[in-house]
Amino acid sequence: MKVVGIIQARTGSTRLPSKVLMPLGNRTVLEVVIERVRAACNLDQVIVATTVEPRDQGIAELCERLNILCTRGSESDVLERYYQSAKQYGADAIIRVTSDCPLVDSNTIDEIVRIHRALPHYDYILKDKMPIGLTSELFTMKALEDAFMNMNADHHREHIVTAFTEYTDRYRSFIYECPGLLNNPQLRLTLDTREDYELLSTLFHVFSESAPLISVTEVVAFMNNQPELKALNDSTKNSLP
Repeated sequence: MKVVGIIQARTGSTRLPSKVLMPLGNRTVLEVVIERVRAACNLDQVIVATTVEPRDQGIAELCERLNILCTRGSESDVLERYYQSAKQYGADAIIRVTSDCPLVDSNTIDEIVRIHRALPHYDYILKDKMPIGLTSELFTMKALEDAFMNMNADHHREHIVTAFTEYTDRYRSFIYECPGLLNNPQLRLTLDTREDYELLSTLFHVFSESAPLISVTEVVAFMNNQPELKALNDSTKNSLP
């Protein structure tokens, strides 16, 4: 069983253009995400899936410099981009990661893969109720191919996993709640806006000695005692869909 981590990345964000190539410490956001995903022990391969748009050439060049596989496909049809990438490299299951989550947790990735190997009959697995930007999700190649062939609504092509969460009679899902300190879905640790970037830059400065493999448990514990930091992107949290 081959499990592949696919990181979707593009520079064409409307709210914060080229955010994945912005610096966090002495690396770009995308480099941080790649290193954190590579730290997972249960992945057989890691791929960056970017677009064919000329503006994303910088992402392809960064991947070449880091010696990481990079595929290029449709900007708008992310479902197709994932399907073609997974098919090209013979994936049996896929961990989906978005490149605007520089605190994605490698331990959670490993945990989800372990669950998949123990319960292979599930099509989709998600560790829920974590802070926004920390978790990952897994789906099988069989489910991905079915969605690619049969799901044509715009939101299914753009967001991929909406098909798995909407059609629970078609796709068997294992969604389990995060326990303990990390059960904090109101905490926002992803990158969509300038306020998000300010917060993440502060965190990467505070935890610079352990960057980029910062412990998410330490980050959340720190944030719980920093109301001013938590307030930085509250307006973002309340305004984004």
